[in-house]
Amino acid sequence: MDHARPTAWPAVAGGRKVADAPVVFATVAVAAILDLRHRVLRAGRPFESARFEGDDADTTRHYAALLEGEAVACLTLMAAAWKGPPPAGGRGRHTSQSAGSVPKT
Repeated sequence: MDHARPTAWPAVAGGRKVADAPVVFATVAVAAILDLRHRVLRAGRPFESARFEGDDADTTRHYAALLEGEAVACLTLMAAAWKGPPPAGGRGRHTSQSAGSVPKT
């Protein structure tokens, strides 16, 4: 997997600073986000339930917002079968409660 150069941003959520360290946005391996997926999306279920069909496909990409090396938000993009031009499908969009929340608009 080709990893893009990480990008860092101030750790701000809802207009307030949530950490002294910057949030780093990076392309990651699925292993880097499985714990977050399990805690947020699959709590109370077996850990393996956080693994999605297609996670290891060559066309799948996993992204994470990392705060002090820990994934606090993630996004998985997968190719999807479709009639017509192939779209991308997003799964596994999660944010840790410790990262704060952004007000809905």
